[in-house]
Amino acid sequence: MNPSPLTFDHVLKSFDDTIALNEITFSMPERGIVGLVGRNGAGKTTLLNVAAGLLIPNSGEAYTFGEPASKLSSRALSRMGVVPHKPQFMEALSAEEYLRIIANFYPTWDWERVATLYNALEIEPGKRISTLSEGQRQKLSIIAAVGHHPGLLLMDEPMSNLDPIARSETIRMLWQVIEEDEALVVFSSHILTDVEKVADWVTCLDFGLLRANQSLDDLREAYLQWTVRDPDASLDEVRIRENKAVISHKREAGVVRITLHTDGEGNASALRQSIQTPIEERCLTLDEIFPILCPPQASKRTLPTPIVW
Repeated sequence: MNPSPLTFDHVLKSFDDTIALNEITFSMPERGIVGLVGRNGAGKTTLLNVAAGLLIPNSGEAYTFGEPASKLSSRALSRMGVVPHKPQFMEALSAEEYLRIIANFYPTWDWERVATLYNALEIEPGKRISTLSEGQRQKLSIIAAVGHHPGLLLMDEPMSNLDPIARSETIRMLWQVIEEDEALVVFSSHILTDVEKVADWVTCLDFGLLRANQSLDDLREAYLQWTVRDPDASLDEVRIRENKAVISHKREAGVVRITLHTDGEGNASALRQSIQTPIEERCLTLDEIFPILCPPQASKRTLPTPIVW
């Protein structure tokens, strides 16, 4: 197996007194689509900028294609595509003129792919950039980032300015990149339903700390909701509340709903054995898991020691 295109080793990045990345250590998969999630200020943009070599860590190192991201070779840079949250353009140029300048930097530039994306994302190549809407600028930035078949695509909120139809086309395009280029795509997003549709891996940050870094399937299977019918209130709710796997439980209309994390210590199994009535079980959605990973009441002082993934 080839090494991960993106690895962080005890990366610390701060801005004055604010810690954006707090000594995080993890690796992303070799290929696939990674949803980078976290609340505002969690460190997502900083992580992407460090990976691209646009920011230098205070300590530790990020490795992109096995090279220190702080001093990437021209070969590594030519294998990367970057979509910033607020792309900057030469306003007087047309979309086509702009891309022709970009193409000069990449020997693998593919105009056939670009033509396909013009149609899919509804970009008029002859239109002056200064006349494009925010959404059209975002789509042009995406085309510029994938026209050379990158092996690593870093995207910061790439769909924030896109309407639902354009988001669907962008999601389809991401899968196309994966299939054709065998790439690793990392995109940050606040739209968790989009992440759940397209991502097969989730990396979650909160206050600069790593809260999750695993496949979406494994993450969803780790957080469950049990529905137990208990009309006569015979369940031992003290035992439920004290079980280490239980995150919360709630009784309503003769039903107890238990949210729990399968922590591998046997606590969930022990609780299941203690409940004599049938249990309806379902995995939580990413929308439901997110406030567990990033609780509203959390602060920089209450978060646990950084996790190594």
